[in-house]
Amino acid sequence: MKQRRQKLAIQTARERAANRKPKRTNVSPRSPKQDGEKKCVVTGKFYPKAQMIRFVLDDKYNLIPDIMGKMDGHGLWALADRKLLLPAFTSVRPFRRAIHGQVKVAPDVIIMFLP
Repeated sequence: MKQRRQKLAIQTARERAANRKPKRTNVSPRSPKQDGEKKCVVTGKFYPKAQMIRFVLDDKYNLIPDIMGKMDGHGLWALADRKLLLPAFTSVRPFRRAIHGQVKVAPDVIIMFLP
C-alpha cells in the first residue's frame, strides 16, 4: 500500500512538472527603461536623469523639489519642462497617482517653475 502511494505521488509530481510553463530566459524586460533613465510621473515615459527633476514628500505631504538628488524618501521623477510641470502642479493628480496618497504643492514651489 505504501509503495502504491509513493508511485502515485511520483506520477502526479511528474504530471505537474510537465504542465508547468517554462521559465522565461533571454526575454527583454517589460519596460523600455535603460541604465540611468527614470520614468516621468507626468508623461509616463522614460528619460535620462539629466533631464529630470526629483521630488520628495515631507512629513506634511508637501512636494519638495530635490535639486541635489540626495534627500531621504521616495522620489518622484518629472521631466524638467515648465510647460509640463505647471498644469501638473495645479491638478496634483499625477503626483497623487504615483504616491497613492495625499500630496500638497506649496505656492513657492509653483512660483519657482513659472516662466
